[in-house]
Amino acid sequence: MNRFDKICKIRYFASLYTDTLAFTLFILASLDRLLEAQRSPALRRWGGRVKLAYKLVFACTILCFLISCHRLILYSTSTGHCLAQAVIYAAFDNYFESVVSGICPPIIILMLSYLLVRNVRETIRRQTISTNVEHNGPTPNLTFLRKTDKQLTIMLIWQTFVAIPAFIPYVALLIYSSISANWSKSDEWLAWKKYSC
Repeated sequence: MNRFDKICKIRYFASLYTDTLAFTLFILASLDRLLEAQRSPALRRWGGRVKLAYKLVFACTILCFLISCHRLILYSTSTGHCLAQAVIYAAFDNYFESVVSGICPPIIILMLSYLLVRNVRETIRRQTISTNVEHNGPTPNLTFLRKTDKQLTIMLIWQTFVAIPAFIPYVALLIYSSISANWSKSDEWLAWKKYSC
């Protein structure tokens, strides 16, 4: 194994590992915010637990490593290019990365965005009702809650509009390359492919 082979393996491993780990940690942070905004005290107790957060981060770091470590073994530069070596594995790896890095993130972002906005609006509604019922107690700052709701909604909409279009071309390329890998290609196509890459 030469040094280029090691760089190849590390590069492809690190690309999947860091992408998966970063997105997993984003999900954990979003779930923590979601749990802390729940109406149920039992669910709220799960949010903001620092020891649990450290354990989950450690577990996710190990899990993401295990999910990505196959690239340290099955990628090589033996053909002159840094590629997955087995044909079946190359197809599996493309589809796997399409799902893990391309299809799941936008779906999860949409779900978490919806749940977070719904939770904040439910909190505002509860505060408004309690303010109307209890006139003699201290009134919550509804203006602040509405401003927070507006900011959160705008932030999540922008995140969704930026994230989803960013994932679509990459997923389309991975799926197309997996599907078209075994198609017969003309000599012109092969020559164009050779010089364009």
